[in-house]
Amino acid sequence: MGEPIKLVDLANKMIELSGKENIEIEFCGLRPGEKLYEELLINDSDKKTDYESITVASPTRLDINKLNGQIDNLLVVENKIDALKQIVPEFNHKLNI
Repeated sequence: MGEPIKLVDLANKMIELSGKENIEIEFCGLRPGEKLYEELLINDSDKKTDYESITVASPTRLDINKLNGQIDNLLVVENKIDALKQIVPEFNHKLNI
């Protein structure tokens, strides 16, 4: 994926490339559920290769019937965070207050 870049730098470059002037960038903060960064691989599933920039993810095996049942439960259960943690053990919910 390469190095992370700031979204504002990308926006400024797009404005510059558009050739238009007086385009303002408005900072409105994160919306619920938005992330500051993405994690594509979980450490336990990473396998190193001879090349530092290349890692291989181990496949995850799921019983589709069990997963469908967990999702059905997630839709009706009151404590959705605990139900989601059962489906995705790596999920680490941090409440932003």
